[in-house]
Amino acid sequence: MRSLLVGKSLQGRPITAFERPAAATSGRVTKLMVVGVIHGDERSGLEVVQNLRTMPLPPNIDLVVIPELNPDGVAARTHKNADRVDLNRNFGTSDYAAAGSQKQASGVHNSGPHADSEPEVVAFERFAELEKPDVTAFYHQPLDTVDCNEAASPELARICNGYAQRVTAGGTALETSYNPRPGAATQWLIQKGLGVSFVVEFANYSGPAPGNGMAPPALARLHAEALLGSVEAAEA
Repeated sequence: MRSLLVGKSLQGRPITAFERPAAATSGRVTKLMVVGVIHGDERSGLEVVQNLRTMPLPPNIDLVVIPELNPDGVAARTHKNADRVDLNRNFGTSDYAAAGSQKQASGVHNSGPHADSEPEVVAFERFAELEKPDVTAFYHQPLDTVDCNEAASPELARICNGYAQRVTAGGTALETSYNPRPGAATQWLIQKGLGVSFVVEFANYSGPAPGNGMAPPALARLHAEALLGSVEAAEA
């Protein structure tokens, strides 16, 4: 495993990625990128990423994980970054302007002064353009779903449905849905032609800290297995 510097947060914290190269010496290799946390109060993805860093991998998967894209938010247990911007509304997508309208209507999301205004977003965009992932998964809370635009491609539909089926078969019901979000990372990746991407939402779990509590370790492990299994099957 090697570590890669993605960039730095607004407060100067490093944003680090870890790569586990594929073991396969022939055949197609799929680059899978996983972001554990983009909202600092939605931290269950950290446990998934920790599992992915150590568990056996299918030989045809080149894995890149970014545990914390929003390290300042994680440190402060806040949804947004240190600029009080929702990073998942700040990406330079074709529908970015709608993110501002959504903020005005809901009062919840702050998309920033302009697209790509936040250093964490700019760092991720540059990193993704260098890495050129085939599949990217982002972890969130608390909607308890696989949030996926299945109409985007048959491959993405296979991955998302396979993921939900594997988690459900493991004893925890999980369905797919689609909730388009202006200025979101998944939309930016798809519009840039950087593979397929989707969101997995854990539920909220009670805990002593502010925000959404951490998922049980066994459930996080099940999600890690579901991710690898669904990507391997879809790419076969």
